[in-house]
Amino acid sequence: MKEKENNSNSDRKKRALVMTLSYPSADPRPLRMIGFLQSSDYQVDLLSYPFNREPIEGINRHHVIPKPKYDLFSKVLRNLHELTPIISVLIPAKSLIEYLILSRYELTSFLETLKDEIYDLIVVQDLFLLPIAFSIKKNAKLLFDAREFYPSQNEENRFFRMFEKPEREWLCSQYLQQCDELITVSQGVKERYDREFGVNFSILRSIPKYHNIEPSELKINRFRMVHHGAAQRNRQLEKMIAVTRKLDSRFTLDMYLVGEAGYIEELKNQVTDTEKIKIKDPIEFDEIVPTINQYDIGLFYIEPTTFNLKYCLPNKLFEFIQARLMVAIGPSPDMAALIHKMGCGVISKDFSVESMINSLSKLTSDEVWEFKQKSHQAANELCYEKEVEKLNHLVDNKMNKHG
Repeated sequence: MKEKENNSNSDRKKRALVMTLSYPSADPRPLRMIGFLQSSDYQVDLLSYPFNREPIEGINRHHVIPKPKYDLFSKVLRNLHELTPIISVLIPAKSLIEYLILSRYELTSFLETLKDEIYDLIVVQDLFLLPIAFSIKKNAKLLFDAREFYPSQNEENRFFRMFEKPEREWLCSQYLQQCDELITVSQGVKERYDREFGVNFSILRSIPKYHNIEPSELKINRFRMVHHGAAQRNRQLEKMIAVTRKLDSRFTLDMYLVGEAGYIEELKNQVTDTEKIKIKDPIEFDEIVPTINQYDIGLFYIEPTTFNLKYCLPNKLFEFIQARLMVAIGPSPDMAALIHKMGCGVISKDFSVESMINSLSKLTSDEVWEFKQKSHQAANELCYEKEVEKLNHLVDNKMNKHG
C-alpha cells in the first residue's frame, strides 16, 4: 500500500504558483514565466491582479488580488504601512510587520486560501509578495524574480527615501538569503543586490520571442523613429520630444504610450504644433514587434535620474532589435554594453539632449540601413528561445537537484 502511494506521488504533475502585483495578461515577464512553466509540464496557478485583457490560457487556478483602492481608509492603511520600519524598531514583531504588508494589498485572505496547497515551485515577482510566499511555501522551492532594485524604485521622491526605502531594505535583508534562486534583469542590478545583501543573483533578461521578419524598407532621407512603453514622469519623455524637434526634417517620432493619463495628455499638448511627432494609443503585447517593424530607429533616451533607470535593460530595447530597428540610446551602462557588442545602433556621448541630437543628426541612409541589418543578425541571438535556456538550467536542473 505504501509503495503504491509513493508511485502515485512520483507520477503527480508538478505544481507551480506564480505571484505578481501586476495585470499579467499585459505584463511580459510574468507571461513568459507562465509560458515556460507550462511548457516544462507544470500545472500553473496564478496570484495576481485581474486580467485586464484576454485571460491567460492554461492557468489552473487564478487567485485574484483586488485592484488597488484609493479611498480614505486605504490611504490611511498605506500610510501606516510606510511606518513599518519605525514599528519594527519600537515593536520588533515580524508578524506585525508582515500583517501590515499583507493588509496593504488585501492579501491576508490568501493565507487561508493557500494554506493547504502543495506546490513544487513558487515564483515571486514582487518584493511585497515574499512574506505570503514564505508563509505558504512548505517544501516548495522559491524563485524570486527581482525586476528592478526595489530599495531604489522611486528614489527621486523624498517621502520614498524616508519611509518606503527602509521598509524595502528590511524585506530584502529578511528574505533574499532564504530564497532558493534569485534572478534579475541586468548586470548593474545584480551587482547592487549582491553587494548590499550578500546574495548571488543570476541574470535573466526580458527578451521577446523570435520573429521571422525582415527589416522594413528604408525610404531615402526619411528616418521614422519610434518609442513605446510606460509614460512615467521620472522618465522625462518630453526630452525625446525635444530631441526630435531639433533634428532636421528627415526625422519623425511616433510614441505609443500607456500609463498615467494626465502625463500622456500633457505630452499630447506639447506636440499639437508639429507633424513630426505623434502620440499614439498603446500596442497590444503580441503586436509590438510586428507594429514597430515598419519604423527605422527605436529611440530610448532616458536620463539616469534613478539607479534603476541607469541600469535598466528593458523589454523595449530587445523589441527594437527583434523588430529589426536601429537603436538610439543614451550611455546607460548595461544597454550601451549590449549595443556596442551587437553594433546595431548609436549611443550618445553623454546624457544631454544636445548629445543625442548630435549622434542622430550625422546619420546617413546607408548607416541606418547597416544598423538595421545588424539588428537583423542580433535577433537570432537576442530572443526568448535562447534566453530561456538559462531559466531551464535554474528551474529544471539546479533547483530540482537541491530538492
